[in-house]
Amino acid sequence: MLTEKQRQNVCLCFQGAKQCRYLAESESTYNVWVCAKKTPSKQIIDKQIQKYKNDGGDPHKDGLPIGDNCTGYLKLESVEQGYDVD
Repeated sequence: MLTEKQRQNVCLCFQGAKQCRYLAESESTYNVWVCAKKTPSKQIIDKQIQKYKNDGGDPHKDGLPIGDNCTGYLKLESVEQGYDVD
């Protein structure tokens, strides 16, 4: 799970188009956020964003997260991860 500081300062959670496209809420645990960058979902997310851009979508107007804000973390729901964790 991503730390609060990681989500707010790097992933830019809830900041529209600036938010990282790989930030995802856990499917099994409420209010636990994970990074999908190092998962098979990455390719699906990237294809969706590329199609959206090719179709002329405006992510800033639509509030669609398109950021690629860090190198990514493993999708671990029970281990805190972020720049602020040793």
